[in-house]
Amino acid sequence: MKFRISKESTKIRTAVALAVLVSPFGLNAADLPDFDAKAFSSEKYSAGNNPYKVERYAPQYFVDHAKQFEAWESKHPSAPVWSIIADGSVSTQHIIDAPDGLILVDAGLTREQMEPVAARIKELSDKPLKAIIYTHAHVDHTGGIDAFVTEQQVKNGEVEIIASEKFMDAYVSENASTGPLMGQRAILMYGALMQQADKDQFVTGCCGNLSAGGESGFITPTRTVGDDETLTVAGLEMHFVHTGGENAAHIIAYVPEYKTVFIGDELQGPAAPQLHSPRGTKFRDTDAWISAIDKIRVMDPEHMMPGHGRAEYGRDSVSHILVKYRDAMQFQHDQSIRLINQGKSPDDLANEVVVPDYLTIDPFTVQTYGKTTTIVRSYFTGYVSWFDGNPANLDPLPKVEEDRRLVEAMGGRDKVIALAEKALKDGDIKWSVALSDKLVRIDNGDQQARYLKAAGFRHLGYATYNSTNRGFYLGGADELDGVLDMDVLRQAGKQFTAAPGVIEGLPTADLMETLRYKVLPDEVKGSETSYYFMFKDTGEEFTLILRNGILEVNEGKLEHDVALTTDRKAFDRLFNDENAPSITELGKIKGDKAAVKRFDKALDFTFHPIRISVQ
Repeated sequence: MKFRISKESTKIRTAVALAVLVSPFGLNAADLPDFDAKAFSSEKYSAGNNPYKVERYAPQYFVDHAKQFEAWESKHPSAPVWSIIADGSVSTQHIIDAPDGLILVDAGLTREQMEPVAARIKELSDKPLKAIIYTHAHVDHTGGIDAFVTEQQVKNGEVEIIASEKFMDAYVSENASTGPLMGQRAILMYGALMQQADKDQFVTGCCGNLSAGGESGFITPTRTVGDDETLTVAGLEMHFVHTGGENAAHIIAYVPEYKTVFIGDELQGPAAPQLHSPRGTKFRDTDAWISAIDKIRVMDPEHMMPGHGRAEYGRDSVSHILVKYRDAMQFQHDQSIRLINQGKSPDDLANEVVVPDYLTIDPFTVQTYGKTTTIVRSYFTGYVSWFDGNPANLDPLPKVEEDRRLVEAMGGRDKVIALAEKALKDGDIKWSVALSDKLVRIDNGDQQARYLKAAGFRHLGYATYNSTNRGFYLGGADELDGVLDMDVLRQAGKQFTAAPGVIEGLPTADLMETLRYKVLPDEVKGSETSYYFMFKDTGEEFTLILRNGILEVNEGKLEHDVALTTDRKAFDRLFNDENAPSITELGKIKGDKAAVKRFDKALDFTFHPIRISVQ
């Protein structure tokens, strides 16, 4: 069975769209949610010793939105499929009772989050697990794998792991190369280290509450699929299509017998999608994402199983959601391009592109997760580059120097403090933040300026129902107030993107490539030294060349100055140990001692803490 985009499928798409026009899902002003109502706490709040108190509250819509992610289980109305949201999980797991065994779609974030799901599956069926499908390469869909299967079971062929043939490239690109930064920013964005009272009023708009901790694991896929393939999995016919929308390696799985599609994050949950993620991702191609939704629509599914939130049963409902969802995406994208071609700047886009009410479908296009003001700026960068066309921005003064001179021109530090305090009191919050931000950048130790900036962030954080902004604002405020230990943030970020289970699951070649991003060029300079690594347990060989401030990675044995015979467990210590060992500790080594020392000094394996608001 094929589902290619063709003239025939275009007819199907048109028919689906026409069906929506005459469906019972009309929209008028009365249908719009109340975004103005607020849920207040009984306290004026500040963290630590901050004297600037802020009334804690959240929009009532945001508070109610959390119900979307309460622990939940559902049985498919006409197929042996269960959908489960575990308490404290940030993803939804779908279990298919296929003829020859069970199929799990997506494996969650951590073992601890997924253990209740694994236990529930055993209650639902005594059949063995035969396959796990990774819909895409994000850790919240792969990291809980250890709760369901061991690596030995996978190696023995008892359980196969199915993913896109592009999966490993996407996984390494997003999770390994910039994982240290992304992991820590994600912890803030998802509210994992918030003050408890703030966390009580928080939910990640797409996904739920990150309340269960633990480390992520990873097992490499054993079976990959191309653009359009039909496979028999555990005795069940499944049609896989590479969609590549939310993630470059995204696939969907359609079961014709059940008229059901498993879509992962192509529908990113019951919230407007993050067409750009401030936690840090590569440019997300919205045209590809729109095309992904259209590939789903062509299938004309009767039921839809998303990677976050609850299953959707019924063709009319599924069709209506998909049309509004993709149209809201296209609206933001196309209007941004229209304004870019008028010479508008990223700031102009953020202020002028507004998604209209007629594209609101609660909760799927409500901006509790993706937010237009951040999305449209990414379009400018993705299509045009960072340069806004103003020559003044080609090679400006360093930001700290510019701010120092501006503060002097405004009458000095105390004058700016007074202006920021007045703006805060008057409710001119963004202006207060703009002023205090300059003072903090000039002097990270200016505690009064930090307190002012933190208070401004709390005002902005409490006011928004967008979880991404709320997470960054309140996390940034905690950093400024000194109540967020940035080393704890570092350790939490490492648990998700560089935990021992993740490192162990990565292929050796991919780990070797990540060494490129750890080179300290001043330790290499213009020298050239080569290192041969032989892995006795896997039979793999690599030659690394330190040269001209870079590291070149080669598979195989080349001429070398140093030879090391090791195994993966020992090699992984470079990434897992808090203080990376010398390569002399990893196995049997031969070669020039000075060259060995050069390698140890040239690569920095530190998982560095980042700064958020103090920069």
